[in-house]
Amino acid sequence: MLKDILLQFEEAGRNLRFLDSMHHQSHFRHPAFDTLNLKASKRFIDIHTNHHLEIMKDIISVTENKSPHKN
Repeated sequence: MLKDILLQFEEAGRNLRFLDSMHHQSHFRHPAFDTLNLKASKRFIDIHTNHHLEIMKDIISVTENKSPHKN
């Protein structure tokens, strides 16, 4: 599982570097938000990523608090 997560982080890094190489007037179609320009797309990715990181922190926190080895 950890290996899969690390591979996903590597892929995400490659994709972000690709975004940085794109023309500043590039646009992307989002299923809910329709068309986003590159700047808005990067902002969305930032917000969405932080949302998922907060979820992971919450899961880790709950898991650590329920650990039978916790002192």
